[in-house]
Amino acid sequence: MTAPRLLVAGHIMMDVVVKPESAIEPTSDTPSQVSISRGGAGANIARSAHATGVTATFVGAIGDDLIGSLVASQFDFPVEFQRSALPTGALVALVHADGQRAMLTQAGANDDLSSDFLIQALETHQPQWFHLSGYVILSPATRAAGQAAISHARHLGIPVSTDACSVGPLTAMGPRTFIEAITGVSLLCTNAEEFEILEPHLGDVDLDLLTTLGADGARFSTRDGRWEVPSVATTVIDTTGAGDAATGAFLASRLLNADPELALRSAMSRAAEVIGRLGAN
Repeated sequence: MTAPRLLVAGHIMMDVVVKPESAIEPTSDTPSQVSISRGGAGANIARSAHATGVTATFVGAIGDDLIGSLVASQFDFPVEFQRSALPTGALVALVHADGQRAMLTQAGANDDLSSDFLIQALETHQPQWFHLSGYVILSPATRAAGQAAISHARHLGIPVSTDACSVGPLTAMGPRTFIEAITGVSLLCTNAEEFEILEPHLGDVDLDLLTTLGADGARFSTRDGRWEVPSVATTVIDTTGAGDAATGAFLASRLLNADPELALRSAMSRAAEVIGRLGAN
């Protein structure tokens, strides 16, 4: 039987994840654990979905530079690139002892992602589901392209999901503006902090909601019901990419006809794998 097709569009990054082993010495060396790998929220979601059993294809933009070449070599699932004159996106994550992290980002080529590229990908792949990384909507440079992709997916009869991605850009854009910008989306994925910001603006919006709750697990809410499962993580090394992994596994499980509780459990299992090591991959 042919596996369901998921198309994911979003950011590609080179992730440099650093976990200091002691207090940072501002003018000297600080022993640290360092992980360098392909990252980006959209790419992480696609990888998790593909590992869960669907045919997940990722589309995004990279630069014609050394980092772009390194990033491109790190994909072990289907991917298509839009090439850009801008440098490939990069991220430095500083991981605290409790596994939480602060991220320093350069969007680079991700801000070149075009509506033509996204629409062509939808036409070519004709997926059963389309996930658009919320970073595409949060960035003024790509917002119109993201909205055009959502509209075209709906025109083709393809359901769409997105995620809130990051508290800082979400707050800067404004929760009401974000909700209005994702008109046409069926499923919104958030973490607990993002949900708290968005909740006052969700009352009249017909959206299913997937919410990761950190150590408290995850919740899925629709107009017809609500499901919650606990976290299964036993070791927390680094939370980078955990939410993306959960989203990808949940989407894949639902496409494979899993009920909401089973899909949530799959999401928590995938997230636990990620947070038990340094880096999102």
